[in-house]
Amino acid sequence: MKAARLSGAAIWSSAIICVIYFALLWLSVSAKAFLGTLIAPGVSVGITLTLLGIVAAIGLTWWFVREANAKD
Repeated sequence: MKAARLSGAAIWSSAIICVIYFALLWLSVSAKAFLGTLIAPGVSVGITLTLLGIVAAIGLTWWFVREANAKD
């Protein structure tokens, strides 16, 4: 049962990271002006979204490791 639960967690976390990655990739190709918009001096929308993607990857990794180490 634990293997099935971990498999589901791995699929969902991988799918979420892929969606974030390909969304950033698509935006970098199709919305360069939007990503270059400054929201603060020296900070663009692109930098902010990329940092959010990195934080999401770290958070999902933490969540998966916590699920993997959970005792039944």
